[in-house]
Amino acid sequence: MKTAQRELLPLSIILMLIFTLLIFFSFCITIMKNIRLLLNLFFTAAYYCIIPVGGIELVFYLFRSLA
Repeated sequence: MKTAQRELLPLSIILMLIFTLLIFFSFCITIMKNIRLLLNLFFTAAYYCIIPVGGIELVFYLFRSLA
């Protein structure tokens, strides 16, 4: 019984690797198809989140340097 398990272990590892690669490649293809949408989302997030946070940090920095 143990010899059968030892023989099946490399096969199962190879199958797991193949399925992982397939999932990864399908994920990459999906990202490539939706890259423009993702870029729009990123720039929208940058506009609405990163810029105001940077502005607030700048205001705090100016007030701290003036005080």
